[in-house]
Amino acid sequence: MKLLILALLLISQTCFGQEFLFTYNLIEDGRVKSLKFKTETDSWREAKDLGSTFCFNFFANQKSFDEDRLLRVIDTCANPSEIKQ
Repeated sequence: MKLLILALLLISQTCFGQEFLFTYNLIEDGRVKSLKFKTETDSWREAKDLGSTFCFNFFANQKSFDEDRLLRVIDTCANPSEIKQ
């Protein structure tokens, strides 16, 4: 019985989730570095938070930061250039 209830809960959560695709474009050294993040969540806000964290971690691991680069990365990750539902 417990397994049946757990299965129903998991199925209901996956049925109501929406798929979101975020595109982040960071301009560095005259080139655009593009990053896409896809997730399935219940809300746009949750998807945006996950995408922003993923974006920041991705670009943070590529180079060391100076203040200008840090601000560009934060701005890029907080404001995706494209959002699809």
